[in-house]
Amino acid sequence: MFINSLKYPLKLDEDLLRTLIIGTLLVIGSILIIPAFILIGYFVQTIHNASKGEIPPRFENYLQLFIDGLKPVAVFLVYMIVLGTIMLITVMAGAINETLGTVFFLVLSVPAYFGLIYIYLAILHHLGSCNTTPSWPE
Repeated sequence: MFINSLKYPLKLDEDLLRTLIIGTLLVIGSILIIPAFILIGYFVQTIHNASKGEIPPRFENYLQLFIDGLKPVAVFLVYMIVLGTIMLITVMAGAINETLGTVFFLVLSVPAYFGLIYIYLAILHHLGSCNTTPSWPE
């Protein structure tokens, strides 16, 4: 299974170099924010294609990739607000009492952080492995 995951990007024989160049340019351009959404959308479509046993997607419909990238980012931001609230409660508890802050950190903040990582990966997997191509509901 590990070897198959390393060989998966190479299944795109005809457009492999083009896809790698565009992907590399988007990674470099991710500091401009918008290319990052396109890359996340590409990642979602890659999960979708891999779960169906299809070849990797091409960088073609940039608007659809951008929209597919917005969805997991929007969900992630909602969960970040929850994590931020938990961290704020932890900081306030630490301001009241150092021991109480440590307990809140270990009991609330650490599980919330690792839970956020798990939830984000689960959301990406769910968006990518839908039975239909990921898109906005109509």
